[in-house]
Amino acid sequence: MTMLEKAGTLGKRDRIRAKRDFALLLQRGRRGRSGPLRVHVRRSASGRTRLGMAVPRRVGNAVRRNRIKRLIRSAFREVRGQWTDVIDVVVVVTPHGPAHRGAYANWLNTAIQAATGKPEKKP
Repeated sequence: MTMLEKAGTLGKRDRIRAKRDFALLLQRGRRGRSGPLRVHVRRSASGRTRLGMAVPRRVGNAVRRNRIKRLIRSAFREVRGQWTDVIDVVVVVTPHGPAHRGAYANWLNTAIQAATGKPEKKP
């Protein structure tokens, strides 16, 4: 575990980066939606819960897209411990108005529950 992983950031092993992994999730993953977030979920072969994001240009300019990605990463770190399975998640963002991290956490958790059909585990 590196210094960054200890600080709560997402390291390379926590992100979906390969094109084939994105394609597999988008084609064969279970789908869920909440708010402006669509998720594609599949059981992880890597043994870790990983995140991938697709934020198209129609969502906004580069500054807006990067802010949304930061907020989603933060929400992912907050809620991933509540999920019962080790999964790969691709989040596809649709255009929407400004929102805060708490809203992204709620949307992400709700969409994952819709995709997996499982309630979150209680802390």
